[in-house]
Amino acid sequence: MLPDQHMHTARCQHAHGQPREYAEHAVACGLDRITFTDHGPLGGFDPGNRMALAELPAYVDDVLEVADSFKDKLTVGLGIEIDWIPELADFNRRITEAADWDLVLGSVHFVGPADMREFIIRCDPSREPHILEAYWKHWVEAAESGLFQVMSHPDIYRRATRAPLPGEHELACRALDRARETGVAIECNTSLVRKGGGSFYPQDWLLEEVLKRDFLLSSAADAHRPHQVGADFDLLEGLQTSDERARFSWFRQRQALPA
Repeated sequence: MLPDQHMHTARCQHAHGQPREYAEHAVACGLDRITFTDHGPLGGFDPGNRMALAELPAYVDDVLEVADSFKDKLTVGLGIEIDWIPELADFNRRITEAADWDLVLGSVHFVGPADMREFIIRCDPSREPHILEAYWKHWVEAAESGLFQVMSHPDIYRRATRAPLPGEHELACRALDRARETGVAIECNTSLVRKGGGSFYPQDWLLEEVLKRDFLLSSAADAHRPHQVGADFDLLEGLQTSDERARFSWFRQRQALPA
């Protein structure tokens, strides 16, 4: 099976379960590789949805302990997910240097100026057209920052399967063209399926643009509870089987290996 390379534990404060429980479920559902990618600290911003800076060493120790404990039946990677906020780029760089990460995921969850920042995954769907330009601007800045091996859930602002909004296709394609030059991979993330969104991230039209540009892909369920590890991976396995352009990768020591 493909590896699950995006999961969160109780340390991020909005997920449930300890690393050992995630590893146990991975083994039970037949996975042989996973990577933990809890939400990293963000310089005091949005403290209720991520670990504090002081918790980072304990998080690393927790994951490494599970990796050692399960080494005979599961390969466990050490990763982290970091939100891209332009003015925090230096802080984020220090986090990427704080441990021997296997994978650093880049995400955009917030757009707008510092005094009016919008948490896009909780905004009303009617706001989607209004955040597109800012979102894709931040997204490509993150891709070009050099901090990340994978850009996660690229159209996370979307709530359900739908046609492109006015201007969305052009904005996304310009961002993809620039990101392709960096070598960053794109995540296929099944979390929207369990939320009733009708497809995984990215949806069909955006996925087609990703595949046309020959991006490497990363497989992820974005689990926030142990039983979500590997959820709906049949969709990703089907993509890998049906489209020779779909090249999934497994990340170790920040290097992409064939999945």
